[in-house]
Amino acid sequence: MGRKTWAWMVVAALWCTAAGAEVKALTVLVGPGAPTVTVTHEKGTVEVKEGNSLIQKIPYDQEIEGDLQELGVDLIQGEDMNFDGFLDLRITESVGVPNAHYACLLWNHKTKKFEKNEELGGLSDPEFDPETKKIKTFEHARATDNIYEEYEWREGTLTVLWRKIQGYDDERERFFVREERRKEGGEMVQESEHYMTEAALEIYLETGEIPLLDEALRDKIALAAKALLGAELAGEGELHGVGSREGQPVRAWVFPLTKGEEACFETSSGGALYLNKGDSGAFAVHFDGNTATLGEKVD
Repeated sequence: MGRKTWAWMVVAALWCTAAGAEVKALTVLVGPGAPTVTVTHEKGTVEVKEGNSLIQKIPYDQEIEGDLQELGVDLIQGEDMNFDGFLDLRITESVGVPNAHYACLLWNHKTKKFEKNEELGGLSDPEFDPETKKIKTFEHARATDNIYEEYEWREGTLTVLWRKIQGYDDERERFFVREERRKEGGEMVQESEHYMTEAALEIYLETGEIPLLDEALRDKIALAAKALLGAELAGEGELHGVGSREGQPVRAWVFPLTKGEEACFETSSGGALYLNKGDSGAFAVHFDGNTATLGEKVD
């Protein structure tokens, strides 16, 4: 019997008990050279037996069963969590949405028991990839904060390889996305950090793209600002919204100017540029070499 089939059968058989049905036992082979065990659970206790001999009892919070049934979440899952070719057990301990935590018990070849691993138990929503032997996690902290991580086992210890943090900086009043990665030397280093408006964050969450202006387009905006507004750009533009002009999607970028004011330029996916003058409307910007002129008003 393959490992994936075993995992599915454990989940299915043990899930029935939580629904109030009679206790069902499932007898399976843990892995090559490992014993055949029978797994059951009832009234807050998981029992693992080899034949008629009790190998171990594993307690769990029986009160969680009602929440599991309501959310359609399994109490027990069988999965090879340390990628050693033997199935392990994980027991659902909390069913927060979206966060979920588990008691993770790894098969110990010497003791022939499932033993709790505290490192795995500290992970939120772990996903195990047997092909890459990597573990991905996701943790939702508050409305604006998410943490994504990737781990691997190194000499029996969980090691974080990559981390992406999405949050909100109260002082800057901007959202941020920060990525860190473990280098060959062993230390975690910051690879990137981007601060953005809510409009930019929405695009990032929907597409995975961090909206940025390329250098050529920023140069065109700088030329237009100097020619049409008599001012230099005093900083980087921030995305403040999306919309459409002349049937093309546009993004509205707000730039600080050397005069102490701000200007809003809209960039089109078709390559057009517009100057948004607020209540006066938006106007096309035309270029002839290094010359920029204000064109017609557009809808």
